[in-house]
Amino acid sequence: ATDQELVRLAGSGVKKLLVMCPAFVSDCLETLEEIGLRGRETFLEAGGESFHLIPCLNDHPAWIETIHRFCTQPEPVEYDSPV
Repeated sequence: ATDQELVRLAGSGVKKLLVMCPAFVSDCLETLEEIGLRGRETFLEAGGESFHLIPCLNDHPAWIETIHRFCTQPEPVEYDSPV
């Protein structure tokens, strides 16, 4: 679990941690509260000194443009993976 990994990292000597949640395109309770608040608290209490959460893409113009192009593209997108 995430909390166990944060404790393990701090216990192994990691003092500064920069965290991102790539599976999320927008911030939500899981990213803001579980990772940003509780995760930060867990890491610092376990001996870490600095914990920063990188915001999700949210309404960043590059993300909005990309999703707009994806939704309005008239041709199917080809992927290298069959998944």
